[in-house]
Amino acid sequence: MRKLIFVLLIFSLTIYAGWSPEIRVTAPDGYMKNWPEIVVDKDGATWVFWHDGGSYDFYYAKWLGDAFSPESALCPIDNSCGSSFGVCLNQHGYPSVAWPSVCYDKKEGSKLLIEDEERIEYDCVAKDNPRSLYGLMRTSFDGTGGTSDTVNSNNVNWYPGIAVNPISGETWISAVKSLRIGWWRWTGIWTTGYVNTGGVWSDHSSIVLEGNNPLVVWDSDMVDANSDTTGEILFSRWTGSGFSPESLITQDTCLDYRPQVKIAPDGTPWLVWFKYLKKYWDGYWAGKWGEIYYSKYTSGSWSTPEIVNTPDTLNDKFPSITFDPSTQNPVVVWCGQDENANYQLYMSAWNGSAWSLEEKITDDTRKSYWPKAAFDSTGHLWAVYQKDYSGDIYTLYSLTKNASLLAITSPPCSLKVDSTYTPEVICANLGDTAEDFYTYFIIYDSLEYVIYSDSFEVLSLMPDSTDTVQFNDWQCSGPGTYTFVSYTSLVGDEYSQDDNQSMDAYGEGTGIEEEGIPLFFNISALSSNPTRNSLDVFYALPKKTDVTFKVYDVAGRIMKRIVRKNQEPGYYHLSLDMRDSPAGIYFINASCGKESQTVKFVVVK
Repeated sequence: MRKLIFVLLIFSLTIYAGWSPEIRVTAPDGYMKNWPEIVVDKDGATWVFWHDGGSYDFYYAKWLGDAFSPESALCPIDNSCGSSFGVCLNQHGYPSVAWPSVCYDKKEGSKLLIEDEERIEYDCVAKDNPRSLYGLMRTSFDGTGGTSDTVNSNNVNWYPGIAVNPISGETWISAVKSLRIGWWRWTGIWTTGYVNTGGVWSDHSSIVLEGNNPLVVWDSDMVDANSDTTGEILFSRWTGSGFSPESLITQDTCLDYRPQVKIAPDGTPWLVWFKYLKKYWDGYWAGKWGEIYYSKYTSGSWSTPEIVNTPDTLNDKFPSITFDPSTQNPVVVWCGQDENANYQLYMSAWNGSAWSLEEKITDDTRKSYWPKAAFDSTGHLWAVYQKDYSGDIYTLYSLTKNASLLAITSPPCSLKVDSTYTPEVICANLGDTAEDFYTYFIIYDSLEYVIYSDSFEVLSLMPDSTDTVQFNDWQCSGPGTYTFVSYTSLVGDEYSQDDNQSMDAYGEGTGIEEEGIPLFFNISALSSNPTRNSLDVFYALPKKTDVTFKVYDVAGRIMKRIVRKNQEPGYYHLSLDMRDSPAGIYFINASCGKESQTVKFVVVK
């Protein structure tokens, strides 16, 4: 049970407190704007890119801290085509964008070549004219502006992805090329080739760099003689001179669609996609819905695909994956139908072993499509999406609580009846804004009856400050086990249990001396908590045993491990040196035999 409580405490610290109101990025003009992308540059600024169905061009805007900048065209010439595109950070720490391009006159239905501000009808792809803007384009920013260049002008290459080496600036692009997956490499000049052998329709590629070498993931699908859709996810890796033979990640009778691969902070590739479940039965499409799946690449192979969201008969699709900078764990955002068949945004976070229950981010009668997600430098999770099929681009971001702690000072292992004990609750605000903390305190007996409670106290804490609430002296009313529980909330939140400790009270005539053998194993106190340099841990052993202490950070990593061998029954003291540990929330776990206890503490600098 103690171990379960520890896991829940770790996981609870990654839950988001809520979401901001929707923020409109584009000005309403009645044209469809879709396929948004989001990226955060090295300065911490959030950039949003999208395709405009009115001008048939790509645009971008930048978050200024309280609003988005006016929309700007990615390229001054109106020459792009309706397709999704790719965005990543380049060697300068700013966005690089790969986008498909074709001059197309919506009225005349003819392709156009724009030259010297004149429109010239052109009946075929202008592959011999280096000034033509057919095919594939790249726009790269450097902090002062963006420059665009032609990657190729051979054909319209759809659904590109892009990855840039952050040191050398070497750029890789993957895209649909003649029904196969093509690659383009820039090392001062562009070279090109094919990733896969083809033979089956290939679509929607995603590319990342594993170290210096690209890894490409894409989907392929076909319809068999019974009009059943079959699908598969494939991947290939650069070997130094070419791409390895394509390999399957998943294949079944459903359509596996729109994969997105990203590299975790530890270097592990993670992949998400949606499985489009539909069957052709008795002349009709039946059972049409979607589910979100994931896999990760470790030890030379992809893990068995597993579902992220709760299976249902609704339609979940278009997943986006990013990584929480505090835990380094993946977070997935996707578009799904709610109980009213309206499309909303959902999310789920990985806690190291499982996905959290899906959380609905939006709740609107208007539909939300094509989400993409990214964390900014302050730890806020941003989601960008298209509102309504013919609507505009919106964003919102998670409202995270300031890092805070409410901890009860540990009571002694045992206390003589008629003696007194004064509980204290320590609160620390480790965030960057002031917060009001509401806290109260309850003591339960062994039958879980409330035998003592104190009214709530309010602490107004400035950033990087701590304070202590001291409750009224409590007197043991009789022998037994007592549990001390503290509760807290921030303004506007529900109260939740934060910490609990237990102790035994004994009366005269029990045969137990005050300085004798403890009744049970316990971490009896932490001093000082919060601490700047060292933490004193007082603990009690009821029998001879080995004791192991482990200190975890908030991400669950073991920071320290101490073992004390063959300790006799009694009361002991351990001093932990925390001078080299960064400020934050930590957990100390003490175990002997099958017994274990975990207590929170805070390091402040």
